[in-house]
Amino acid sequence: MKKYDPIYNVIFRAFRTSDVTQLAKIEAKDSFAKCFDVEGTFVKKPFDNWLGQNIVKAEVQLRSDKKKK
Repeated sequence: MKKYDPIYNVIFRAFRTSDVTQLAKIEAKDSFAKCFDVEGTFVKKPFDNWLGQNIVKAEVQLRSDKKKK
């Protein structure tokens, strides 16, 4: 990781609430520059799209893990 690197590293984790067992872990890397306009204001829609895509990845991983068991 470099100083002032525009790439954000985010870890998404899904847990079972009854016993706090980790069910899925998705590590995502992306530039958040697309989430800001030219004036530096945060733009929610691109971030929501990116977040939604990673939630779908976690759901796919959960289904895949269930099939393996």
